[in-house]
Amino acid sequence: VDIENLTALSNNKISSMAYAFGSTNQKVADVIMTTQLTNARTVNASHNFELPQNYYLWNPTCHDNEALNYLEEYISLNSPTLSLFYVWGHSWEFRDTLRNNNISKFCNEIGNRADIWYTSAGAFADYQASLKALEITDTEIINPEGNGIVYYRKKEKLKSLNPGKTLLR
Repeated sequence: VDIENLTALSNNKISSMAYAFGSTNQKVADVIMTTQLTNARTVNASHNFELPQNYYLWNPTCHDNEALNYLEEYISLNSPTLSLFYVWGHSWEFRDTLRNNNISKFCNEIGNRADIWYTSAGAFADYQASLKALEITDTEIINPEGNGIVYYRKKEKLKSLNPGKTLLR
């Protein structure tokens, strides 16, 4: 994995990858774990909105051609636990008019909602790592120096806990 060159070419942090043709196994994932990457996607649809068990063998919810089939179910979720609707696809596939229309409809219906965080796989994996790094006791939550910002709700308002800060419980 030539992360440094890809980072230089794109001028972006490269933290994610997709397995070629979705072909992988635990041995390959173990090698990817030794790199700077934080996650890698397969093409095996989970058909659910659960968080991945293994970020290096990450099965997305579905391919873009199935996204509309799961849209209403996702929008209707009323769960206190974090959920994830991970759609994958290739931009070249949208040359097909029907596919383009379907993904446009999906984006229009799921977009611009205050209750959904729209993010990349890499940013999501990084956020999950930040959550795991929190130091939680009976009386406080500490976000260690060097960790990412984490968010919480207090009286229905979204608040942030910056690195190096403590939240009293």
